[in-house]
Formats: sequence, C-alpha cells, structure tokens
Amino acid sequence: MEPERLIAADVNQSGSVTVVDLIQMRKLILNYYDEFPNAPSWRFIPADYEFPIPTNPWFEPFPTQMELSPTSPVANFVPHFTGIKIGDVNGSVIPN
Repeated sequence: MEPERLIAADVNQSGSVTVVDLIQMRKLILNYYDEFPNAPSWRFIPADYEFPIPTNPWFEPFPTQMELSPTSPVANFVPHFTGIKIGDVNGSVIPN
C-alpha cells in the first residue's frame, strides 16, 4: 500500500493503522463525529520526499513543512506538497 494511503488511514495519529482507526472512521460516517478528534483534516508532505520504508511511513518522522534560508530567492519559489486527506483511503476526495 502507498505510504500516503497508510497516513490517510491513521485517523487517530497513532503511527499505525489499527481497528481503532476503523472505529473512528465509522463514527464519522455515521455522524457521531463532525471531524476526527485527534487529527487535522489534511496532512502535507513535500512532494519530493521519499519514504525510506514505503510500507511503514512512520519509520522516521516525515517532514510536514519546508524551511527557507534568509538568502533564498522567495520571489520564484513555488513549494510542491502532496496533500493527504485524513480518512480518504481510496483517494476519492475532490479538493475545492
């Protein structure tokens, strides 16, 4: 499975996919929750980041931000991130 899908499935942000994630997804679908209680709606990872072990994206902390040096030419800098919608394990989200 792709690391992005595993991160999307980890809705309680525990660093693994367990039955607790499934229970929380079910509660969201059944309107028990309006949003997942322990997770942001989206996670963003630099698009050029390569997971050392794709089947275990939590092997090492993955970056969720980029730092610019004070001397970086910001005018033409366009950061590229991969957006991961938490709970969207089939990749069907349509962001607006």
